[in-house]
Amino acid sequence: MISKGYGRIIFLSSLAGRSPIPFLSPYCGSKFALEGIVPALNMELKELNNVNIPVILIEPGAYSTGFNEKNISKQFEWMKVNSYFKNKIRKLEYSLREAFEQGCDLVITCGGMQSNHARATAYAAAKLSMKSCLLLRGNGSSEPVEGNYFLDRLVGADIVIKEPEIFNRDKDKIMLKLKTAYEAKGYKPYIIPMGASNGIGTLGYVEAFTEILKQEEAMKVEFDTIINAVGSGGTYAGLYIGNELNRTKKQIIGFNVCDDKEYFIKEITKIIKEAQVYFDQEIKTERIKIIDGLCWSGICFKSK
Repeated sequence: MISKGYGRIIFLSSLAGRSPIPFLSPYCGSKFALEGIVPALNMELKELNNVNIPVILIEPGAYSTGFNEKNISKQFEWMKVNSYFKNKIRKLEYSLREAFEQGCDLVITCGGMQSNHARATAYAAAKLSMKSCLLLRGNGSSEPVEGNYFLDRLVGADIVIKEPEIFNRDKDKIMLKLKTAYEAKGYKPYIIPMGASNGIGTLGYVEAFTEILKQEEAMKVEFDTIINAVGSGGTYAGLYIGNELNRTKKQIIGFNVCDDKEYFIKEITKIIKEAQVYFDQEIKTERIKIIDGLCWSGICFKSK
C-alpha cells in the first residue's frame, strides 16, 4: 500500500475496548490495545509523503448473529463444574437462562448482607455480561465491607441496603420499584426472588433429584428419606416435585432455619404451583413435611 500511495487499513474491535466486562479481561485487554494501536499507526502513516492510508477502527455493538445461540449451553456449563457457589447455582442456572433468553441485561435480587445467593447472582450475571442490582438487608453505611458484601462490590453490583424491618416487609415492592427505575434508564431488568426460589428456579432441584436417583443406581442403594435445610423453600420444592414425578415415594423432610412450619408450607406450596406449568402431571402438596422448633434466633440445634 505504501508503494502504491493509497489504501485503507481496517481493524474490527468491539465496545469491550471502551467498557471493560468482568471475567472477560483477556478479551477486553486485546480490544483496549487496539484503542492505542490504531491512532498511533494513523499518525505514523500521515508522516509519509504522498501516502493516503487511513487507519479505521470499527467498534460494533450487539448484533444477532446466532453466535450466542450456538454457544448458549457452553455459556452455562461453568456454573456446574467446580463451582464455588454449589447449591446456589442450581436454581440460578434456570433463572438466568430465562433472563438471557428474554433479552434482559440486568438482574435484580435480594438477600442478607452476607447472602451467598446474592453473591452468586452478581458473579453469574457478570459472567453473562449482565448488570446486577442487589437489595440487601442490613444497617446501611455502618455495615463493614467484608465477606460476600465485599465481593458483591468487587464485581460491580449496584447495592441497595434497607433496614431489616423495611426489608422483610417490603422487599418485593422495593425490587419492583428498582425494576421501574432501571427501565426508565433503558435497561431490561429481570427480578429473581430471594434464593431464586420460584417456579423456574426450583427446576434446578428437580434435576438434582434425578441425579440422586442416578447416584442410587451407581451405589446400589435406595434412600427412603431426603432431608434438607429450608431457608426460602426452593430446594425443598424441587426435591419434592422430583419425588412426585418419579413416584419414588421417598420422604422429603425439611428443617426450617427461620420463620416457622406454617410459613414454609405456604411458600413451598406457592413455588410448586408456579412450577406446575412445566409439567403435565399434577403435583399434589399433601405430603410436604417441615419439622419445626429446632431454630431459635437463626441458630439451629441438633435434636437428641
